[in-house]
Amino acid sequence: MKFFFNPIVNETGEIFACSCLARNITERVKAEQLLRNSEVKFKEIINQINEVILVFDETGKIIIWNKGAEKICGLKAKDVINKNIVDIQVRLTPPPNNNREIIEKIIEGILTRKTPEIFNQIIDSEIIQEDTGKLLNIQSMVFPIRLEEGYLFCTVIRDTTEIKRYEKELLRISADKDKFYSMIAQYLYTPFNVFNNFSKLMSEELDNLPLKEIQKMAGMMSKSASNLYGLLDNLLQWTKLNQGKISFEPLKLNLKQISQEAVSVLKPDTELKSIKINHYIADDINIVADSFMLKTIIRNLVSSVFKLSGQDGKIDIYGKPSTEQIIISVRGSRNGISSEYLANLFDFSKIHTNFGAAEEKGITLGLLLCKEFVEKHSGKIWVESEDHEGTSFKFTLPLTAK
Repeated sequence: MKFFFNPIVNETGEIFACSCLARNITERVKAEQLLRNSEVKFKEIINQINEVILVFDETGKIIIWNKGAEKICGLKAKDVINKNIVDIQVRLTPPPNNNREIIEKIIEGILTRKTPEIFNQIIDSEIIQEDTGKLLNIQSMVFPIRLEEGYLFCTVIRDTTEIKRYEKELLRISADKDKFYSMIAQYLYTPFNVFNNFSKLMSEELDNLPLKEIQKMAGMMSKSASNLYGLLDNLLQWTKLNQGKISFEPLKLNLKQISQEAVSVLKPDTELKSIKINHYIADDINIVADSFMLKTIIRNLVSSVFKLSGQDGKIDIYGKPSTEQIIISVRGSRNGISSEYLANLFDFSKIHTNFGAAEEKGITLGLLLCKEFVEKHSGKIWVESEDHEGTSFKFTLPLTAK
């Protein structure tokens, strides 16, 4: 209830009575309370939104700055409320776009509604996060709100930095995939071309070819088949790995035993070129690794060094343990890789299809697979080489107690 008291005076001006008026204001109090509750709920809802919600009036004064705005822009509401939108935008806009005159002109077009084409349009731009100095990609949209007393202008901003990063990564992956397919096509072309030409020649001229010539062509076809098999095997394993179809099961393994098993399948090829493989690994060195992946790494590295080696060479495999890891090296005796190729040798985005006149194609995919498998073990892989001095592929793996 609300009471109103009025004095009643006589002819001499003396108060001799008082009138009282009582009014039931229960409904009005309820309505005011509901309004206050609604304002609290509205502010709470606005603050729960992760995007920037800011509202400014027809004078450009900011009247709403939610928690999302504090997080993304790096400015507290107490430092922004009642400030001019132009001042805040100049602070947040990175150079050279933070020109005050240009920003004032844009805001004036919004406040006077003379540039209605701006409203409800998604605009991509950047801001500088005030508290961290980070550059963020954003999407913003501004729209007018018509009220009885005039207009308010609401701006919604979302942080798209991660989305932009993902977009760039997808573009990179797409470009890498195209380059990868091109590389595979070039690698497959040579062995298939050998088969095609020799098989055609043998089918047409077999009766006229000397036995030694037939043996020579058969040997080249066998070599092409071997290279093709290795390429397809690496391609299959690389594809399975990237599809998550190869399980990773690290176990305690004896390094020397695994190394000997890995290169045993290469014995026929190394004997043809009279290349000896030496294992300079102590018998008691144990490591934590996936057996299949480790064998694939060593076999591919030895195969790569083998392709870079001439007749009567050697390939040395070393294991040098430290406190928590071991450095495994595979070194060839000659024909080092040119230094110009070393920096990008394990970089998928810079795949090259040939190394040099004395080196063979088909190495790159095997090295990329090695990189994937080594990193699966949280290790690192690199190459050291000097022209005409030899090539050493090195990688690290975690040790385990003896």
